[in-house]
Amino acid sequence: MSQKTAILICGFSNWGKNTVIQNLFGKTRFAKTTDHKLHSKPFSVIQYENKCEEDFLATISDIVNSSPNRGKNIIAAIQPTKEDSNNSSKIIQTAFKDYNVHIIYLVNKWDGTAQLIISNIMKFYGNSKIKHIPITATSLIARQKEVDNAVKSIVEKI
Repeated sequence: MSQKTAILICGFSNWGKNTVIQNLFGKTRFAKTTDHKLHSKPFSVIQYENKCEEDFLATISDIVNSSPNRGKNIIAAIQPTKEDSNNSSKIIQTAFKDYNVHIIYLVNKWDGTAQLIISNIMKFYGNSKIKHIPITATSLIARQKEVDNAVKSIVEKI
């Protein structure tokens, strides 16, 4: 059996993470009991982001257990949070410990009013196995194109 793959779209609340995911698949709804094709590969899609660690882990488990591909390939939105009750590093280490993890950072908020400090987030995650992919485009169209290219490159290796 080949390696499991998780593609995590990272940014804070209201940064357009779910819009990016919807644009990747060309749809807005993702049933948990259906494989969603991306470059002909089956994916489980998690649009619920980590506002509460416990709920997010339960959602991941539910989708993985309901999915025809059993969560072999996952794409999800995630916020880089450090709270005790919502630690994104712990989420990644717990939920995606058996996955080849690619984090695609939306460096700039969609409206250009804020920016992620990638070096701090990478230190926080501290796992050399994680592949970090910063998307630096500021316009929505250019950002989506960068994400599309990054995801295509990842999916081609699955």
